[in-house]
Amino acid sequence: MSQIQIRLRFQLEWLLLLRNAMLCGMCAFACVAILAAGCLASDEDIVRAATESAGLNDVAVLSENVLVSIGDRGLILQSEDGGHRWQSRYSPSHLTLHAVASEPGCLLAVGGEIGPYTKKSSGVVLRSVDRGRTWQIATQDNLPRLIGVAVQSGRWLAWGDFSPAHRSVCFESNDQGRTWQPLPAKLSHVAAGNASIDGVCLVDLLGRTELGGNTQAEHSHVGSGGVINTVVPIKDFWLAAGQRGKLLLGGAELDGWASVGLPISDSARELISFKALATSGPNVWLAGNPGTILFHSDDGGLSWSKSNTGIPTPVSSLEFFDAARGWAVTKLGGIWATRDGGRSWYSQRHAPTRLSVLSISQTDSSAAWIPLATAAWDHQVTAGSIDLRENDAVLEADHVPSHGRTIEAIASQIGLSFHEHRPSPGGSIAKSIAFYLASWRPDVLLQQNPVTDGAASQNSGHWQDALAMQNDASTQQALAELGLQYWRPIKIVQVCEPRPNVYSESSSKILSQVGLTVEDLLGMLPVEERVDTTTMQTVWTASNSPEVHERLMGGIAPTEATRLNTGTRRSVGSYQVVVGRMARQQAIQRMIAQASELPFEAWQEQLQLAFRVLPTREVGPMLVEAAGKLRHPTTWRHYEYLLENLTAQGSSRDAAIWAASQLVTSGTSDELLAWNRMFEAQTDNGGVSLASAQSTPNQVSTADPAAVSSDASSADDRAKVWSGSPFGDLPGGTPADVLPGGAVVSAAAHTAIRSAEKLTSENPMPPAIPSKLTPPLVADESWLPPHQRFSQAVLSRNHGLLNGTDLQFTTRYKLLSASVQRRASGTASDLAAIDTTHRESPLLGWPQMLSQEQSVARGTALNQKWSCSATGTVERPKLDGVLDEACWLNNTKHMQLSAPFGTPKSKHPTTVRFAFDSEYLYVAIEAPIVFGTQIPTTSNKRGYDANLNGVDHVELLLDTDRDYNTAVHLGIASDGRTFDRCGGMEAYNPRWFVAHTANEQRWTAELAIQLENLTLMPPAPGDVWAVTARRTGPEVESQSWSRLRTTALLPHSAGVLVFESAQ
Repeated sequence: MSQIQIRLRFQLEWLLLLRNAMLCGMCAFACVAILAAGCLASDEDIVRAATESAGLNDVAVLSENVLVSIGDRGLILQSEDGGHRWQSRYSPSHLTLHAVASEPGCLLAVGGEIGPYTKKSSGVVLRSVDRGRTWQIATQDNLPRLIGVAVQSGRWLAWGDFSPAHRSVCFESNDQGRTWQPLPAKLSHVAAGNASIDGVCLVDLLGRTELGGNTQAEHSHVGSGGVINTVVPIKDFWLAAGQRGKLLLGGAELDGWASVGLPISDSARELISFKALATSGPNVWLAGNPGTILFHSDDGGLSWSKSNTGIPTPVSSLEFFDAARGWAVTKLGGIWATRDGGRSWYSQRHAPTRLSVLSISQTDSSAAWIPLATAAWDHQVTAGSIDLRENDAVLEADHVPSHGRTIEAIASQIGLSFHEHRPSPGGSIAKSIAFYLASWRPDVLLQQNPVTDGAASQNSGHWQDALAMQNDASTQQALAELGLQYWRPIKIVQVCEPRPNVYSESSSKILSQVGLTVEDLLGMLPVEERVDTTTMQTVWTASNSPEVHERLMGGIAPTEATRLNTGTRRSVGSYQVVVGRMARQQAIQRMIAQASELPFEAWQEQLQLAFRVLPTREVGPMLVEAAGKLRHPTTWRHYEYLLENLTAQGSSRDAAIWAASQLVTSGTSDELLAWNRMFEAQTDNGGVSLASAQSTPNQVSTADPAAVSSDASSADDRAKVWSGSPFGDLPGGTPADVLPGGAVVSAAAHTAIRSAEKLTSENPMPPAIPSKLTPPLVADESWLPPHQRFSQAVLSRNHGLLNGTDLQFTTRYKLLSASVQRRASGTASDLAAIDTTHRESPLLGWPQMLSQEQSVARGTALNQKWSCSATGTVERPKLDGVLDEACWLNNTKHMQLSAPFGTPKSKHPTTVRFAFDSEYLYVAIEAPIVFGTQIPTTSNKRGYDANLNGVDHVELLLDTDRDYNTAVHLGIASDGRTFDRCGGMEAYNPRWFVAHTANEQRWTAELAIQLENLTLMPPAPGDVWAVTARRTGPEVESQSWSRLRTTALLPHSAGVLVFESAQ
């Protein structure tokens, strides 16, 4: 078929689609169907357009003349004249390449990606048999992302992320990479590794090591204080180096790992992040960030010398051909060579020598992705991002990569030079910022918002402290030892809330150089990382130009030092396609808004048309975001239908697997099914909640008439008993219903919840009541009551949705399946199955949860350290914030929150107690206040899902079915404001009562949460839930109650709550 015939056929198909759409009355999608008919750039097209400006990650020296270097976005460079001229070679993959190795007649380069929705790790192996001139994909094996590769006598070894399917992190090939077999390796995701004739050495992100010899593997730990980035064999030992200047010597004959001294002060050494080790005979070279210095040993690592390199940017990799000739590659794409063993270096490839924009944040979500992408693509200058957050060991030990590692992997794909996670050296964030400024020398320092980000609120002044370090002698001395000079950017920009006299960047901005919008780039990120607009203000500048206050790059003169290599960058989009994408996105938004208004059949037709109209690269970003907005009882049918169709879309594989996992978790969650039942009951009763017939907890109103607002007409107003919203009486305030947004209205005694149709502006009530829902995972059956949903057919379908994916083999999925089977059969957990899974996951993937489930199955849950009890009570506690009832005094098996592992014991531990009756779960929180801290003032206005960042608060997770996936998330602040979610959904608003008091010693809270809002089956004595809690705030130490070494509030870090009979 000729090109003209193909084009005519394509246009005819779109005309038919337009006609069908108009016949269905779907004008919005009919219009965008034509706009989508142009050539739309794929993710691969976009990434390849920026390949030449990608950073380099590794270099291989095949001979004194032939060299190959690989990097981000599939970049492959080759030289056949010792590096004097480098040529770009075609790569069959646009994915990041992390490592390259060679033997005579074969080169292998390895890398991969992490899915933005599922965090599924996928690998790629490329092979060349002509010294790097041409490359082919070597294997189709289901490998995880690989970060290292080595070869010894024809035996190829590669390592990387943990593969749930293969249950390994290390793989072996004996046919030049065509096929791979997993090797036994009991580690989580590998951070560094290498191979020698005696075996392999692997170090995971948690610092655990495995020395695999020919006969057995030995395990040890490198200790805390930073991730290991590089490992090399030296004689009979191994050298490992990484963050905070860590350099260690280990081996099978040594008892663990020993620190190696370097000729540099401790204050300077803790700033270094080593990235590269290279050897040649007894010579060892060590480099990293900063690239300005190099350490060298000529006696196998026993003694070291330091020299200045003149390399202006951090070094990614080193490789030496002999004791004199070597090469170094950098994260900004530079290649440097030495002919005197590293004493002096010269540039062999032109590349930027510093950053133009550096973003420093406390979390991934607070990184300014829109201005960073705009700088890289529109201004075509270097941009990078650093997350100062400490690595959370628990998040790094899951079966799939953490969210932070996912962002690191994706950032280079959207045009950034890098996105890194680093702990703050020496605990000083200001010192970290001063170091990063000196090593990257940016024009613009971009800071996160100190108001809306809870972590940032504690660190908003650190950039001022960093600037003041120009006059700090110890900091200047440390930087001088590193070959650095103090660097002050031209300006400091801070992300802020929209207000006058600020400037902004929008995701809809068209990037004129490439014919795309910023949204096209950010579509590769997880949904939670994407925003529509970023508002900024210049908070400090050394420039007199008025433009510094008008836009991000205003007042910044172009310079060769920061300009990206754009020689092969081309237009990959078109204005027609860009406008079409905007129209398609607006049509999707309208479709979501009409979900509860249109007949379901008509809405189904709209969605089917959307799947036909949307180009492949838009399916994931647009419809995953749409699914999140439909995840509400009023639109649960629509949410489910969208997920089912997205699951069937093989063209967007990661989004399809994500949709399947959402169907499984949402469709089997006891907490979400109970929430749906609550709405179902309200609808069946004509809009009146069946819960209103139940009695309310014992509440007290204020005893202080002076505290009542002036419009309270009588003392009776203060004695009214609330029953219509999630909040109870506030001591010191008027009994009130509280609506979203904080509006307060009077509440009549025992007011029933009414349907949305009966609401008026004069009679406001809580959120609308939905119509009857089609239950999750029962698409072809009539409505089933919630307790009948766990049929064998549903279970079979659940298992089938994830068959053939890595998620099927994770402990997360196996625990969820065990929970569903337990509830479906009405029997205890299958102990044998739990034991089997526990043996398969000795070092990662939540083995603590499996151990916990073993004890629950054996009836010994309360014997565990991380266990507490809920005391049955006949007499309900009075909700007054005074914990003097018998159910609290007799509860000796309670939570006591403690400081994180590795820190001093909490001086002011927070306690959490539980009690229950047939209708309510009661919670008592007692939170000591640090001496001198201001006494919290009780808020008289509380709304749903208050932002508790930046204020002292306690959070609870209640996992009623112990699936360790979905849980009810409640929060109570020291000022009485509250927060409630389930599975991350803002629309989740259960019925609960709150009483709160505060004095100079402590603040307390008593909660009563209606059980039918939490679970399908109210707990009976002997039942067990999974629970955890934490306390955070700007003036309190972080405290948690967790089986795992984390302060993060995670379902899989929970202990157990055992319900006991009334005493």
